[in-house]
Amino acid sequence: MKSSKFNRRKFIRSASAATTAAAFFSIIPDRILGNNNGDNKESKNDLPLNYSEPRIQFSVIGINHAHIYSQVDAVTRGGGQLVSFHSKEDDLATAFSKKYPLAKRVNDEKEILEFIFTDLMLPNDDFVAYLEEYFVHWEDDCEMMNLLLLNFLQKPNTNNFRQFVSTEKLKFAKDLLISVIEKEDVCNEYIKSKLQNWDPERTAVIDMILMRMGICEFLYFETIPTKVTINEYIELAKDYSTPQSGHFVNGILDSIHKDLLAENKLHKISFKKS
Repeated sequence: MKSSKFNRRKFIRSASAATTAAAFFSIIPDRILGNNNGDNKESKNDLPLNYSEPRIQFSVIGINHAHIYSQVDAVTRGGGQLVSFHSKEDDLATAFSKKYPLAKRVNDEKEILEFIFTDLMLPNDDFVAYLEEYFVHWEDDCEMMNLLLLNFLQKPNTNNFRQFVSTEKLKFAKDLLISVIEKEDVCNEYIKSKLQNWDPERTAVIDMILMRMGICEFLYFETIPTKVTINEYIELAKDYSTPQSGHFVNGILDSIHKDLLAENKLHKISFKKS
């Protein structure tokens, strides 16, 4: 069961990706922008200008001034490749396309920005490698980061980089965190009873944390269906712990869930339509 008011994986990724988004464009290194500081003697930027791979790829917004052709030609002579342009004037666009037939005409400025981000930046191995160095959790954040940035480009005035997590979701996260801390002993007793002589200290730390979170949702979060809780923590265990953790967390939580049902300790609110 995947539908949930609070999808934990999306929440965790959106919370961390918000920080990533705020700093994203401030850390693009010179080597990715095509600037060479001379430190790397074997850089592709030191190759002849007739080298088949462009040094940079660029787009043009607005072609209704006399210097645009000379500016584009200057960049292409320097090793650049014009990939797209935007113009509201059809006659100017037609003439520009004849001069630069490989450049794609796009409908608006936002489409150019999206193209730069999705087609030029993200496929660039150097760019991704640098992000992975700068943001250690990029592999986890990238999917949500891509979505956040594309949403920002679509509606820039409606996004606040400092407030990506809603008040409701933030309250849920704080309540869950407090519950897991305050009810640690209670949760551990449930878990220990299912470990079958296995030392809890030998259990992966992430697995223990996820199982405590799941038990707290069983007992103290009446609006979250138990199947949703189990499924979400199985996936979190697969993503963030060992290869066997998904199966392990599933078995423990499912067994505890059955015990709680038998003891009539689950009091969930049903949202089924009458």
